[in-house]
Amino acid sequence: MHPCFLPYPNARLQATIREHFERLVGKHQLLQPLVNQDEAVSFAAQWNIVGGDSCKPCCDADSFRFDILGPPHSPWNKSASCVFRDSYIDYYNLPSTTAVMLDVEDSFFVRLRTLKRSYRASRLLVDQRRNVSSRARRYQRKAQVCGSRFRIILLPSDSPCIKMFHRRLQIAQQHPELQTHVHILERLGIDGMSSDESDVEELSEHRHARLENPRFHVLRPRWRSPVLSAWLHIFDSMHMISRRSLCGPSRGAYPHLRIDNAESPRYSASQSFVRDLPINTYDNQWIASKTGSDYSVRPNRNWNYDFSHSSDLLQ
Repeated sequence: MHPCFLPYPNARLQATIREHFERLVGKHQLLQPLVNQDEAVSFAAQWNIVGGDSCKPCCDADSFRFDILGPPHSPWNKSASCVFRDSYIDYYNLPSTTAVMLDVEDSFFVRLRTLKRSYRASRLLVDQRRNVSSRARRYQRKAQVCGSRFRIILLPSDSPCIKMFHRRLQIAQQHPELQTHVHILERLGIDGMSSDESDVEELSEHRHARLENPRFHVLRPRWRSPVLSAWLHIFDSMHMISRRSLCGPSRGAYPHLRIDNAESPRYSASQSFVRDLPINTYDNQWIASKTGSDYSVRPNRNWNYDFSHSSDLLQ
């Protein structure tokens, strides 16, 4: 039996909150991601559909997990705060009054924000060394902007300035069967394209990559509907066909091969997305997880774009 500490000074409350975090999670797990993004997105979708008060808890005290990667007041963390609150009150034999419950929940979020700051600080140097240059290379491959977003400069096929977005838009402008899609490609823009990562960028974890040509794995934007991947790949195929059949021998290398596994796709960690697109452009689970999506994402719910190509296109 543990003594009832309430009322007690805020410093004493925060000390016991810290102790209970360590008790539930373990001291060495406090700065480790315990919830992956798929779990957080899936739970947020249930939270929004069922309603927070009626939703099944994200975890229990015996397998307690908070989301250090997501916002402090994300659906997962709101649910975790209730699990933590009940466990804390039970452990310290406190009265389950509204005041006590609110004090414990508020202290939970104070501690969570501190842990998130510590996590970011612990990862900062590693991320700076490993990811800053990697992100720059990915964006360079993804697209190199020439002029404004909608001012497309047609350059020779061996120019390094034609990257993925510009290749797709250029072939759409040139091919009669694809011209109808020019306007939606322009609205998707560079941020609507997938990025990629290469084995070379993972040498610290996969040293065998030094012995092989780099392989580039597609990192899909998490906000984008899966149907867009196959639809966009047709533009890449038509670009390759056009280059081989119309241009003849050309200087430089062909665009690097990008591996996209439809059964177990990889996703970009970027949180950016494109607003004001047709509703079927967005992933259903992602849009459901966005609180106030009609204002933050502004999807056009009256517009379902036909993301398909003519069956004769590649024949």
